[in-house]
Amino acid sequence: MEYGKEWLNIANAALSMITSHLLPKMNDGSMEAGYVETLLPTAVEDVYSTLSFYSLAVTEEIPRLDGSHPLFQYRYALPDNSVKILRVTTIPENLAWEISDGCLCTDALRVVVKYVRLPETPENMPPYAKTLIIYRLASLLASPIAHDMNLAASLNSEYQTRLSTALALTVAEQYQEERATPFWTEDSGEDF
Repeated sequence: MEYGKEWLNIANAALSMITSHLLPKMNDGSMEAGYVETLLPTAVEDVYSTLSFYSLAVTEEIPRLDGSHPLFQYRYALPDNSVKILRVTTIPENLAWEISDGCLCTDALRVVVKYVRLPETPENMPPYAKTLIIYRLASLLASPIAHDMNLAASLNSEYQTRLSTALALTVAEQYQEERATPFWTEDSGEDF
């Protein structure tokens, strides 16, 4: 995935914590731009793979692929740009599955997944996610740009503190969703 001009504000917010050189455009040929180009994807993936983002999650049926897996009949393509699978629903229900070689493998005839996808732009990200990406990127950039391990450690510490708060928020989102999802259906025959 490419990180274009819409990510410039996030890159400059991170750079402003460690240097006075801000980028006029994402790839201005400077050393800072090179490090941002290399480390911004890592920062985004770190944040999005750690948090569950139930409020941003996408639910969709995934397509079956040709071929099989040694333990399962079917292989299914994982969604493009998915960074974290939150829930897998097999049809028929509750069949075993595993992720192997970039595919979801199971004996199910159909598979629906709820997942978090990498953001294409920062526009629709929650403010706390933007802040986390800024701190994570700054902590990654501090050592190669400012050559200051203490600054890198300090920024990483701030990132970890903010990440803990965000984790609590996403756990609350998950709890709210699970409470809203009924455990009993007309077909189940049981009331839990």
